[in-house]
Amino acid sequence: MTTLRHLILDKNVCSMWFPRLVVAGLFMLLHVSKFMTVASPGRAVLQSSSIQDKLHLFYIGNQSLHLNRVSNARSCGRRSSRPSTLLRPPPDDLFFVVAAHDYSEVSGGVLVLHRLCDRLNTVFADVRDVPLCYLTRLDMTTNAIVLNPEYKTPVLPSWMDAKDGIVVYPEIVFGNPFNASRVINWMLYFPGLNSGPSADDYDDRNLIACYGQGVCSSFNRSRFHTVPLRVSDYQFTQFLNLPVAESREGNINFRAKDTFFSSRSGNIRRNDTFPRNGTVMERSTGKRERLEMFARAETFYSLDAATFRNVEAAMAGATSIVFPVEGVSKDEWLRTVGEEWAYGIAYGEDDIPHAKRTQHLVMSQLSCVALKQDEGIREFVAKSCSHFRIPHSKTQPRGIFPGHGPIDSYLRGRLGSRVPPAQRRLSL
Repeated sequence: MTTLRHLILDKNVCSMWFPRLVVAGLFMLLHVSKFMTVASPGRAVLQSSSIQDKLHLFYIGNQSLHLNRVSNARSCGRRSSRPSTLLRPPPDDLFFVVAAHDYSEVSGGVLVLHRLCDRLNTVFADVRDVPLCYLTRLDMTTNAIVLNPEYKTPVLPSWMDAKDGIVVYPEIVFGNPFNASRVINWMLYFPGLNSGPSADDYDDRNLIACYGQGVCSSFNRSRFHTVPLRVSDYQFTQFLNLPVAESREGNINFRAKDTFFSSRSGNIRRNDTFPRNGTVMERSTGKRERLEMFARAETFYSLDAATFRNVEAAMAGATSIVFPVEGVSKDEWLRTVGEEWAYGIAYGEDDIPHAKRTQHLVMSQLSCVALKQDEGIREFVAKSCSHFRIPHSKTQPRGIFPGHGPIDSYLRGRLGSRVPPAQRRLSL
């Protein structure tokens, strides 16, 4: 059989086809470079002055196409063939109560608390007639709480008692205000560094949920039971019509949390100063406003090593630089902040080439992480039931969970990884 290598080495074939391939390739490159100056259908943006910004515009303009393709195994890596640990749906009388403040897009901690409740209700909506999760005010001053209208986050009714469910507290909460017998402490940041209790102050009967692997490094694993729990709302739609300036200029400086934790050095308080002059971004800046700031700026300097604004800056096309924490290597930092930060962000000015070289992969990485979160939610519920010795529902799973049920087995055997997760969740 004639191979491509033989065809290329054949002088007659090469002389006939190779020039045509070169011309076709140059034509396609020219055509794509013109197309990249449109951010979304019907909305023109100013001509970008760099290839990096053109790639960004092309990526944003085709976000819906990308999201449809991102479930492919080559985009997100191989999905685990191990079946979900939750073989049966949770019992109908089980419910979670998430203690949170009013919804706000300014506070990442508040946002993910509301998002957790939303995902719990969404993922298990097909197997429950009642919500799996309710929200309640953390300060217990009133039952009213500001919600995100796009989330499925019902408020705990007055006739229900939080202590009858599994209560989820953020890491800043001392003790057990609701007197619940089943408590999950969700470590959104290092214990003891955000005006909250230290690791030794938590009850070892509680389940410790870890937003990042490094966040729970201070817990004694022989005493505490931990489970990973990472939930985010990347709000991709806010980037669809984001204009990019003709020429980026200026710096943005940001500082919020000035503490970090190292497994070798313990608690670290940062006293760094900004190395470059620039516009100071306030912590209260709303998301849309800060995205437009990122879209115009050349560089984002961050002295907060764990804020999601570092990722947002890269998503909006700015060069995002996190100033290293003394004594914390890049690998240790990534274990703490998560896999979303692997691309497009420089850990120190020496890492800028990596940030620029991988910036076009940021959206892809976030999309992959978002797809994995629902499986993480299922495993979180399974671990909670196991830790608190809660029996699963006696109802047989009817193909609801990936990898279970006759239809799932048939599709997986016939089509394998070509079937996206959403299409595998079929019921009889």
